[in-house]
This record gives sequence, structure tokens and C-alpha cells, in this order.
Amino acid sequence: MEIVAGSLEEAFYSLLERFEQGEDVREVSPRGQKSRDLMNCQLLMENPRDRLVFNPIRNVNLAAIIGETLWYLRESDSLAEIAYYVPRMRNFSDDGAVMNSAYGKRLVYLKILEEQMRLDPDTKRACLPFLVPDDLQTLPWTKDFPCTFGVQFLNRGNKLDMISYMRSCDVFWGLQHDIFFFTFLQEMMALETGLQLGNYRHVAGVFNIYERHYEKAEKILHGPKEASIPMCPLRSLDELEELKRQEPAIRSGNFGRIRELKDELLEDFRLVLLHKRTTDGGYLRALSTKAIRRIAVGS
Repeated sequence: MEIVAGSLEEAFYSLLERFEQGEDVREVSPRGQKSRDLMNCQLLMENPRDRLVFNPIRNVNLAAIIGETLWYLRESDSLAEIAYYVPRMRNFSDDGAVMNSAYGKRLVYLKILEEQMRLDPDTKRACLPFLVPDDLQTLPWTKDFPCTFGVQFLNRGNKLDMISYMRSCDVFWGLQHDIFFFTFLQEMMALETGLQLGNYRHVAGVFNIYERHYEKAEKILHGPKEASIPMCPLRSLDELEELKRQEPAIRSGNFGRIRELKDELLEDFRLVLLHKRTTDGGYLRALSTKAIRRIAVGS
């Protein structure tokens, strides 16, 4: 089963429809948590920059999504750093200090993949594993087991396609965070390799919705739908490095070390982080990219 969508918003609604239809859906209780599983399904997003869910019931926290993305890109596994943006992450750390499943420490090999794609543009070897054998040694006791097997980059007609392979994907919470990060990583790699942005494919062994989200999912599915808006392009990897440097300073309130960015997308990300730090807000309604501001209202 394949869901083809232009945006994450559209894909989100289509997934909720699949759950309601009941085909390939079953009720399970992994680790005592009741949920519904949808198997034999994958998403194809034709515009990876259209990476946000705008529905107000879902109430996406954009500061948390951007903060988590930068946390990964800084190759951090610090619980304190990510808990500033996503407090519930404290419930998933095994030792109260680090997150074992932090994707950032897996990103150290990206440069090798970039070189592989330059040497062999048709390569199928540009793969980055996230779930590694050492993770298996934490079973069955860990609370922090990676959801993603890995990602693959493919040059097809001078366009960079990307595929993410997941063992499990939480549709209500995890889908937004994962696809935002993975499509941003795809855009980074496209810029680094000089390719245009292609399609994004999200493959999961199981898509799931937990019981605590059943009611909200039904309200979203049968309520008014939101129109999505794609983000403007990422244009400068150097400016991204500067934003990665500024993020800890913004988080700690050390505003003397920050400056305006020239990259339009990244400057808007920076403003979202500043808004979070100064108002403890940062939701989708408040600040976002230039395109999103067309429908944004102040919080």
C-alpha cells in the first residue's frame, strides 16, 4: 500500500483515513500500551519542503521540531538539551543523562556518503544505519530503542531521492518530527552534492496510533482540513553551521553571541528559537518561515 502525497499534511490525513477504514489495522498492546497498528504501508512525498502538519488539533510545536533537528545535527545525545524542547523525552532515557536513540551520533558518516555519491552518481550504497547491533544489547529492558533502521540517498536524474526505513512510526507524535528531520537532512545532502531535491519516501514496518490519541485523530479526520504551505529552500550550509553554533547560546539566554542570519529559512528558524526562549512559546502559530507567516497569527 502506497500513499502518494504532495505534502506531509496530505499524507497525515491519508494515514488517518487508512486507520479508520480498518484494512491491515489491528489492536495491540506493546509494553502494556494499547495502540492500533497499520501494516503494509509507505508514504511518498513529492515535495519534501512541505514538511509541516498545520492542523490546530495536532498543534505542532515548531520550536521543538527545529530544536530537535539541530540537536541531531550537532551530534548531541544530551537529555538535558532535548528535554528543554521536548520535556517528555525524560520518560525515555535509561540513565537520566543521555538518549541512546539520538540520531546525531549516527550522522558522523555523512561525509563518506557524499563522497560515494560524487565518485559513483548511480550508487545504491549511500546508506546510513541508525539502528546498530549495539542497540540490540539493550533489549529487553531499554526505554530508548531506535525507531529508524536507516536512510538511503539515491541520485535519480540529477535529483536526490531519499528513503527512510523505520521499524515503527507513531503517526500522531513521531511522524511530524521524523519527517521534518529526514527531509531537512535530504535537503542538506542535495545542497552538498549539487543535486536538485527529489522525492521523499517513508517506509515503516508498522504505523501506529496510541490509545491516548484516538479521540484527537477522529476529530482531525472528520473536522476541517488545513492547507499546507512548503518552506522556502535551504540555501547555505555555512549559515546552518552558524545556527548550530548559536542554538546553545539561545537556549541558555546568552544573546550576546548571536547574530542575524542571511539564509531566509534559517533566520526564521532562529527567530522561532528566540521566541521559545523569551516567551516559552514557539508554536506553529507564532513564528515560522516566510511562507508560513502568510497564515500565522501572534500567540
